[in-house]
Amino acid sequence: MEETERIYLPAAGHDWLLPLYDPLTKLLGIEFAHRELLDQARIPPGHRVLEIGCGTGNLAILAKRLYPATEVVGLDPDPKALARARRKAEREGLSIKFDRGFSETLPLKSQTKEEIIMATVSVRYIVNDVDAAISFYTNHLGFSIKMNPAPGFAMLSRGDLRLLLNTPGAGGAGQAMPDGSDPKPGGWNRIQLEIKDLESLVDTLRKAGAHFRNDIVIGRGGKQILLDDPAGNCIELFEPHE
Repeated sequence: MEETERIYLPAAGHDWLLPLYDPLTKLLGIEFAHRELLDQARIPPGHRVLEIGCGTGNLAILAKRLYPATEVVGLDPDPKALARARRKAEREGLSIKFDRGFSETLPLKSQTKEEIIMATVSVRYIVNDVDAAISFYTNHLGFSIKMNPAPGFAMLSRGDLRLLLNTPGAGGAGQAMPDGSDPKPGGWNRIQLEIKDLESLVDTLRKAGAHFRNDIVIGRGGKQILLDDPAGNCIELFEPHE
């Protein structure tokens, strides 16, 4: 299959939602999270930055605006989102290369100190109570709050993982499907969190009343156990073998 024929998820989920993408991210304060990411990166002059999954280019444009001496490249499979990104960069007079493609096909050599790849992974969980989820993830699993602009939505982070929490009916992600079914918590797809001392954490969580789907399992790669968040979403806690 040709690169341009591959199936991909549009930047806004659906092409018809793309005009609303930038206004919505601005309303949700996504630029604040982008600025914090770039502040942590502390990109030195002369370095090169590749943003994988750049969408309409908000992070790439901000990176070039804050670090004008940096070479910035954005990569995304959505041609309509890339067209918007190019127009936005041109309006600001910023020299940014936006390429269409998929990350796994990039001819990347081993990363050097002159190359920085920005690829925050976002996972969305549907929860019944955003405040209860925030408390669970921040108090027990080391997440921090990036934003909580409305009762039905929050963004948390842990390293390069960005966890989006929505209640059913809140925002676009919480809306009902065409057949009338509502998004709901649960299922077996899950995030995996690497833990240094699994048994100790499991003991602490059990004492706090957390619910586990099984007991610790030992496999070839390490030890793992499945934990439920307050809404019933599955989390895999994993301790690799030394």
